[in-house]
Amino acid sequence: DNTLLMDFDTRALKTYMTSRFHHRYGLDYEKTAAHGTMKLGRLGLSSETVPVRIVKDFSLQIGDAKKVLPEMNIQTETIDKVYHVDGILGLDYINLYNKMIINYNDMYITFK
Repeated sequence: DNTLLMDFDTRALKTYMTSRFHHRYGLDYEKTAAHGTMKLGRLGLSSETVPVRIVKDFSLQIGDAKKVLPEMNIQTETIDKVYHVDGILGLDYINLYNKMIINYNDMYITFK
């Protein structure tokens, strides 16, 4: 099952995957992904720099909508803030679409 649990965060400028994703799928990209770091900001707190693997041309599908992000940061170390999700859906992915529908009653998001 390739279903991912993502937090929807309009404060996040970039979509990124957490260490939970890394532990599930790391072997799929370990040989080709570059090493790097990213700043992880916390609301009301200072930011911290965390190690990541950088995957080029990362395909992400939500429902029937599928887009390719030119670059995806994947955290390699567990950070307590986001350990329960596979990733954070940020504005870079959201802005690839003309329309986003949020259904609060049935708890889903549709992109068009």
